[in-house]
Amino acid sequence: MEVMENETVKDGIIVPDRNIVLPAQTVSHMTPPVLVEGFEVPMIPVPDYLVTKHIHPGVHWPLAWSIIESTYLGGRLARDTLYAWLKVAYMGAYYYEPCFGQVVFIFGPAQNGKTLVCNRIIVPLLGGKQANPYDYLVGKTTFNEEIFSAGVLAINDEESPADLRAKNTMLQKLKGFAANGRHAYSPKHLPRATTEWRGRLVITGNEDPNSLRMLVEINDNTVDKVLMFATQKYCTHFPSMGIVERQIAKELPYLARWLLELEYPSYVMDPANRCQVRSYQHPKMLAWSSQQERSFTLIELIRRWIDEGAYWKNPDIVTGKMNPTWTGSPTDLMGVMITDTDKSMEILLKDWNADKVSASLGSISRQPNLGIEALPGKKQRKFLINREVIEREED
Repeated sequence: MEVMENETVKDGIIVPDRNIVLPAQTVSHMTPPVLVEGFEVPMIPVPDYLVTKHIHPGVHWPLAWSIIESTYLGGRLARDTLYAWLKVAYMGAYYYEPCFGQVVFIFGPAQNGKTLVCNRIIVPLLGGKQANPYDYLVGKTTFNEEIFSAGVLAINDEESPADLRAKNTMLQKLKGFAANGRHAYSPKHLPRATTEWRGRLVITGNEDPNSLRMLVEINDNTVDKVLMFATQKYCTHFPSMGIVERQIAKELPYLARWLLELEYPSYVMDPANRCQVRSYQHPKMLAWSSQQERSFTLIELIRRWIDEGAYWKNPDIVTGKMNPTWTGSPTDLMGVMITDTDKSMEILLKDWNADKVSASLGSISRQPNLGIEALPGKKQRKFLINREVIEREED
């Protein structure tokens, strides 16, 4: 066991010296410096003398384990991704070396433990302090002192962006929380400054249309910054909330110890991702996400082009058969959809450009059986559109 400077060993655990000055979370241009309190007192793991063997989830933290194992869809890949994300966050808080982490979306049926996992497991492990950043994310306020004094930001199925402008504002700030360590800091009655913050943002929601509007579109700009978990009903009835919360509180020191001992499964780690954990989005979440964004509108426009366009109606001059597929770049697609149909298509595409079409095609191609496939290529973005699959999905 290697012990670094400013660390001691107590009960078999390396413990940082909590009296040292912490430079990582200092706000520039302000006196005194402001530290992210969420990282000051993370959950202390259970000591050696209370555990005779390695921590076993089903024995030492059974309720928290059963909630995660029985409600999170996607098999071991989904749950191991969640544990790896939680370990990276906890290690950063425990050793005062906060690092980047993806924004996490957890969606599913009502009252199945989504918010419980956030508020009673994630938040206490990372220091016990949380804030709701919704108004700041959608541009309702510029003040963010409360946000950057918490280790966990949580939006628990409360509101959703009222319009596309608010949604775009939220998307840009979400990406910043996952990828940028420095943020504009705007406390009330004080000058603006710059702060370093590398906490975690967790968004939970139900499966109703209003909640699903919180989902962001998965494209090349967001895919590595977002984890999306789909959940189902809990396998049995929850006891009273008071009993559940007290039991989980007893289990958390064991879960903390288990996270320290956990070895990352290689298939959930990504050395090229600054968040360390491989990007994951459950297929159900991808489908829900695409239906909220431009990509779903683009599919509708492509279906109209297939119904009306001359390319799909006239036989191929070589084979004599109707064209089953189309291949080309986003720019090619915009051009052929406009020239191959009547004037109304040009009107429908007036708010689109090649970059928007490319982002939407990329989002659609990540989902199976939607009829659009991204083709490999280094110099040009190319996609294949399969008429039969798209028409089948419409039916």
